[in-house]
Formats: sequence, structure tokens, C-alpha cells
Amino acid sequence: MIKSKVIENDLKNWLDIRVCDDDFLVCNKSGNRLTQSYVSRTVEKILISAGIRKEKNGAHMLRHSFATLLYSKHHDLILVQEALGHADINTSRIYTHFDKDKLKKATEIF
Repeated sequence: MIKSKVIENDLKNWLDIRVCDDDFLVCNKSGNRLTQSYVSRTVEKILISAGIRKEKNGAHMLRHSFATLLYSKHHDLILVQEALGHADINTSRIYTHFDKDKLKKATEIF
């Protein structure tokens, strides 16, 4: 989620130089639609080269990290639901488990 005015010039430049068969924003080396496995492998290689080694590296891990940070910063489950495109709010509820402030407050009660 990036404001268009922040990337307007870079986006225009990218659209002028990209080589895709269709009107995709990004594509694979052959100019075709990206597959989920292609994106996951690419992200995993980038994370490993950056020294980030997790049991489950990949694009989905980044999605979870984004959602966790979004929830921890704003404490707004509806915002997380909208940002991730979840149809059901219950799907987004898993990110509330990462709320360390609430956990600290709960332990202080005891």
C-alpha cells in the first residue's frame, strides 16, 4: 500500500521499460504472468542472500510480517482485513495473537 504520488515517477519509468506480453505490472523472464511458486522462489532467494533465514521463507512470510506490523501499529483488525483482501474478518484474527502490549497488560493483571 503506497500512495501513488510517492511512486508516480518511478512507476511511469518502469511502465516504459518493462517487457511483458500482456499489460502486467511485472512478469517473469519470459514476459509471462508470474506464478505463485516463481514469486516465492524469488523472494526466498532474496531473503537468503540478505541473511534472513527462516524455516518458511517466501512471499507469504512477508505477507504475514506486513499484517503483523500493520496490526501492532494500528490495532485495527478491519484495516488488516482490507489490506490483505480477506473476505472474512475471522481470517484476519490470527494477527491479534501477535499483540505483545495486550499480552503484557494481561500478565500485569495477575
